[in-house]
Amino acid sequence: MRIKIGDHEVEGTAEEVAKLLGLLSGTPPTAPEKAPPTSAGASPFVSEDLAYEVLTRRELGETHAKVLRKLNDAGEAWTTAPDLQSALGLTTREFAGALGSFGRRLSKTEGAGSRSFFDQYWDHDHGYNLYRLPPSVRAALRRAKVV
Repeated sequence: MRIKIGDHEVEGTAEEVAKLLGLLSGTPPTAPEKAPPTSAGASPFVSEDLAYEVLTRRELGETHAKVLRKLNDAGEAWTTAPDLQSALGLTTREFAGALGSFGRRLSKTEGAGSRSFFDQYWDHDHGYNLYRLPPSVRAALRRAKVV
């Protein structure tokens, strides 16, 4: 299903669109009170050495560094996409672009394969992702002097 709201087009299932419309008309979403499940069954995370290579093989852009610092500051806690966007002053499109370009950075790093850099969880109830960094990435951020 695809709908247009002003200058924006939204595509998703009827349930997803209904949730989005509910979010737009209600109060801003917040992180769930209970911790979401971990990424069981997902691709394994990058090692510290591979994360260091991803971070240092090219200059890290300021937006990427800000996202990584914010997630690092949260430690093991989950951070919602809306919270990241708000804290960094990014629109949804800018945030998606930053994560997409970081994904290309990861995929173009030799040895990355299908390993994950972020621990990510889709919150079906609220309709957004939650993020955190695995310990290997937090260690690589310190080693690369990003944090």
